[in-house]
Formats: sequence, C-alpha cells, structure tokens
Amino acid sequence: MIGFGDAIRNAFTGYATFSGRSTRAEYWWFFLFNVLVSLVAGTIDSVVFDVGQNALGTIAWLALIIPNIAIAVRRSHDIGKSGWWVLWQFFAWLLFVIPGLIMWLYLRTRPGDIGPNQYGPDPRNDSQEYSYSGEAEEPTDDSSSDGINCPACYADNKPESKFCKKCGGGL
Repeated sequence: MIGFGDAIRNAFTGYATFSGRSTRAEYWWFFLFNVLVSLVAGTIDSVVFDVGQNALGTIAWLALIIPNIAIAVRRSHDIGKSGWWVLWQFFAWLLFVIPGLIMWLYLRTRPGDIGPNQYGPDPRNDSQEYSYSGEAEEPTDDSSSDGINCPACYADNKPESKFCKKCGGGL
C-alpha cells in the first residue's frame, strides 16, 4: 500500500498525466493533502489578509487543479471507467448535490480492477496472476504455451494479454 509521501510524489510526478491508473490509497492520500493545503492557506489568508480575502487559497487551488483532475481520471481508469466520468461527476455535483456526492463516493471508494485492464497494468504490482473470476492463482511455469513474449523483458504472457505481467509494458 502506498504511503502519504509517495502518493503526493506520484501525484506531482504525474502532474498532467491523464493515462494509467491510480490506487484508492493514492487518491485518498492526495485528497487529504488537498484538505491540509486548503486549511493552511485559509488560516494564513485570514491572519495576513482580511477575512474574506482568499489570495493564497486561490493560488493553491490553481496549483492543485490539474493534478486533482489527473489523479481523478487515473482513479477512474483503475475501476475500468473512462476519464469522462470525472466530467459527469462535476455536472452531478452542480445539478444534484446529494446524488453527485453518492456517485463520487461510490466511484472513488470502489476497489480497482484486479490485474491489467484497458487503461494499463495494475498499479498494486501484485506478483500473482488472477483468473477471470477474480481469484488469485499461483503463477505457473508453462514453457510450452503459445503465449506472447514481451519485447522489453522477454517474459511469456497469455495470448489475450494486452500488457506484460512482469514489467507492465504493452504487448
């Protein structure tokens, strides 16, 4: 599981990266970071400026809006949804507050897809292979398979695989 510091580092490393996947922990640690930054900025604004002046809060919001959208899109990818779901959530918040909140909580707390999906390899880096039923299986050595060899690490993968089970590269 990813920690607070690693989640913040990943979010800023992928500042405007809208491809790939992010785990629940990474999303929620970055959410906590946003709350803490907002509280600190609001406190400083109220001490330095008059109440109602939100200069530092606005600067913090502008600095964090792109990584917030990017990590929300990557979190949507982790549950197998398109990044456009983030836009739908925004409209749901504007039009219907309670249903928007329910939709946001459901999509952000849902467990991610096990194994690679159409948006990339599993960010949890599990060493186990998973069957289509979602059950973990021990990796088997099937040297006589008709699988696909990864061009980067030469690992043998299942014929229907889109991503390498060892390095995560595309096949």
